[in-house]
Amino acid sequence: MILADVHDVQNILNIITALLWEHTDEITQIVIWASPPCTEFSLANPDRPEEPDMRLLENTMEIIRWMLTGEDTSKMNPLWGIENVKGAIPFFDDELERPWHQRIGPIYLWGTIPMIDFIDAHHREHKKTDKGAWTRGSRALRANLRAMVPYAVSRGLLDSLEHQTSLTDFERLP
Repeated sequence: MILADVHDVQNILNIITALLWEHTDEITQIVIWASPPCTEFSLANPDRPEEPDMRLLENTMEIIRWMLTGEDTSKMNPLWGIENVKGAIPFFDDELERPWHQRIGPIYLWGTIPMIDFIDAHHREHKKTDKGAWTRGSRALRANLRAMVPYAVSRGLLDSLEHQTSLTDFERLP
């Protein structure tokens, strides 16, 4: 797993290239997950700008396009997902040239990742306020805590990736 700042696209591409060179035989699937800060898009933010800064999304898409067309990476059929809030829909749909494909409570997802399913309906309706007092008020780390991808969503994505099937997964009937 790589956690990286997408402000420096070339640095990320260098890191990915180096890791692929070292670990090609060990990699079974590449998944890119991006969660641009939602403060500029959130409908709950009265100070959100009319034209939010789209650089992080544009940089993320540059990395994703490179992964999809790269000589070493495209063979691995990279999957990607971008997560944000409802207020991002008009901006992200235009930039990504595709509508969002899944909603989990306040979380909207775009991309090619498989649908995330949950056994427990409670997780499907996840609300970021589930973290309780830590996400309320004016604590210095409040935005960081609210920005965390909920464990149930991360686990649901992992389960969906591990259990996804394709037509080639089924035996041919006689």
